[in-house]
Formats: sequence, C-alpha cells, structure tokens
Amino acid sequence: MFDLADRISVMLQGELVGTVNKADVSKDEVLAMIIAGKQPGEVSKEDIAELHAPAENPGGSPAP
Repeated sequence: MFDLADRISVMLQGELVGTVNKADVSKDEVLAMIIAGKQPGEVSKEDIAELHAPAENPGGSPAP
C-alpha cells in the first residue's frame, strides 16, 4: 500500500477513521488507525509500543 498510494483511507467497523497523505504519516501511525481507530495526532509512543508487543495466547503465554 505504501508503494502504490499517495493517500491512505482507513475504515474500521464500517466507519471512516480518516484519510491521510502517505508522506505525512509513518507506518506505525497507519497501523494505529487500522487497529485502534486513532488519528495520527492521537497516537502516543505507548500506543505504538503496544502495537509491537507480542500477542498472548488464551492460556496467558506469549504467542510463538
């Protein structure tokens, strides 16, 4: 998507989260839009760290 587009629009649960210029956002900010529905200006360092945290299995241990 980053190689093909100049602008990126994100929808979450049927609602438009936003449309951004690719040059104005990082991949982490787009991921936050996709996963958490947050605008790039609303994303904190903690939010980005959470996106990169390992997922846990239902048993409570980290995913392989």
